[in-house]
Amino acid sequence: LCGRVLYIRNEFINIGKVCGTHGLRGQLKIRLFYSIGNVFDVYQYILIKDTSLVHSFRIENYYRFNNLYIFKLFDLNDIDSSKKYNGFSVILPAAFKIYIKELDEMEQFNELIGYEVFDENNQYTGKLSECYNFKGNIVFEISMGSKYFLINNNNEHILDINSTKKSITVLRSALVEHNI
Repeated sequence: LCGRVLYIRNEFINIGKVCGTHGLRGQLKIRLFYSIGNVFDVYQYILIKDTSLVHSFRIENYYRFNNLYIFKLFDLNDIDSSKKYNGFSVILPAAFKIYIKELDEMEQFNELIGYEVFDENNQYTGKLSECYNFKGNIVFEISMGSKYFLINNNNEHILDINSTKKSITVLRSALVEHNI
């Protein structure tokens, strides 16, 4: 399966994002959204998703570095072959969600993806594109064209969630612009 491109036909869970390369040997820096336990000791592949394609790589080794994980993958041996995956999502087959305790909490937030987001003055801000769990802190990602914003899910920043209108009202000053 190393480096092959697969088409998504099964259920997967989004567990992180590739956020750059590390070193000249093509290691990937990955920010994981959850505490993953020993899932990569059991499942020795990284699945990297871009739109509807999944790239599968066998893990050579990995380690934690600050708030990131550094993965050395078979078939990615230099920085040029690795940097094209920057910004891609990291997914796992749904069968491995038993290793991620926070997923039960996240299911309710993932149902909000696609909701339209407005600020306190009813000005359109974008659509909720992703929900992340950073060690118990739920963060919403809002996309508006080519711009992306992050906002903490708390009562001070998220003013209202209306499931009937499928909309969310946020405090504009709490939005933080970021690049993927």
